[in-house]
Amino acid sequence: MNDLTISIVTYNSQDTIRKTLQSLLDHWPSALSCHVYVIDNGSDSLREKSPANSLPKGKSSAKDLPIEDLPGFHDDRFTFVASEHGNVGFGAAHNFVLPLLD
Repeated sequence: MNDLTISIVTYNSQDTIRKTLQSLLDHWPSALSCHVYVIDNGSDSLREKSPANSLPKGKSSAKDLPIEDLPGFHDDRFTFVASEHGNVGFGAAHNFVLPLLD
């Protein structure tokens, strides 16, 4: 069980979430066990992602990647959850995390 669990809902905010996650890493409390869940609430880049390419259609840089593809945030402290039902709303998106908690 973690001392701290953070749930972040995002929608079309790849650049902002990248900065948020980097700030969390920069200030990670070493005395606490923490886990961050990031829920993509049906972002455009998630829906447009081409299976034939690592970049979504019409996107030209890593800055435009869906959040689950952001480099540097793939370890056991982060879990990325994508809404398969589009934008379900802020509260409902947080509910996706509940079955994943210890």
